[in-house]
Amino acid sequence: MISIRLTKCLTLCFALLFVRGFQSLKVGMKNRDLLSSSSTDYDGGRGYSILLVDDEPPLRKAVAKFLEQKGYVVETRESAMEALSYLRDDDASLPDLIISDITMPQMDGLQLLQHIKSFPSLRRIPVIFLTARGMTPDRIAGYRAGVNAYLPKPFDPEELMSIIDNLILNKQSGTSEIAEIRKELSDIKTILVSQNVGPKQSANEASDDLITNKEKAVLEFLCRGFTNKEIAEEMDTSIRNIEKHVTKLLNKTGTSNRTELVKYALVSGLRKK
Repeated sequence: MISIRLTKCLTLCFALLFVRGFQSLKVGMKNRDLLSSSSTDYDGGRGYSILLVDDEPPLRKAVAKFLEQKGYVVETRESAMEALSYLRDDDASLPDLIISDITMPQMDGLQLLQHIKSFPSLRRIPVIFLTARGMTPDRIAGYRAGVNAYLPKPFDPEELMSIIDNLILNKQSGTSEIAEIRKELSDIKTILVSQNVGPKQSANEASDDLITNKEKAVLEFLCRGFTNKEIAEEMDTSIRNIEKHVTKLLNKTGTSNRTELVKYALVSGLRKK
C-alpha cells in the first residue's frame, strides 16, 4: 500500500514538473521549428496521430495536452486492454505512433507491445515506452520486445519531441521507399502485359532446378514488392539471410538488381504474372 501511494505521489509530482517543463519549452520554441530547415517534408505534428496509454490521469492529461499543443491528434486510453481494443477496432484509424507506460494493471506495456507485434497491420507502428522503471534489465526487456524508444520518467518534453519527430520521419522514409519499389514493379508488369510477353519454359527449366525453395519464396515476395525487412519478418529470419538469398538469385539469373530480377522472373516463368 505504501509503495502504491508513493508511486502515485511521484507520478503526480512528475506531471507537475512536466507541465512546467512544457511551459518553458513552449516559450523557448516559440520562434524556432522543432526540426531543422532541411526536413522540409515534415510539418510538425499536423496530420499525425498518437495513441497515449497511461493509467495515471495527471500524467496522461499533461502529456496529451503537450502533444496537442504541438499539433498532434491524440487518443488516450487508461489501460493496455483498452488500447488493444481500440487498435483492433476496424472502425478506428490506426495511430502513426504509440506512447505507453509499462507498469499498468491487468496487462502491462510489454504485454501490449507483444500483442501489437503479433498483428501484421500493427507491427510497424513505432512504440515509445514512458516509465519510471529505468533499470537496465527493464530497458533490455523493452528493446527485445520491439520497442523503438525508451524514455524513463522524469523526462524532458523536448527530448520526447525529438524522439517522436525522428520516429515519424523514419516511418515516412520507409513508407516512401516501399511505395517506390511497388510502383516500379507495377510498371514492369504493365509493360510485360502490354507487350504480351509470356513465360518461356526453356529458360524456366534451366533456372528452376538451380533455385532452392527458400529462394523461390524470397523471389515471390520480391515480385509482390516486399522489402528485405518485410520478407525477413514474413519468413521469420534475419535481414542478412534475405540479403544472401537475393544475392544468390542475382548470381543464378545473371541479373544485376532487384528490378531486373523481378522482370526476369516474370518473363522466364519463374513467377507467374
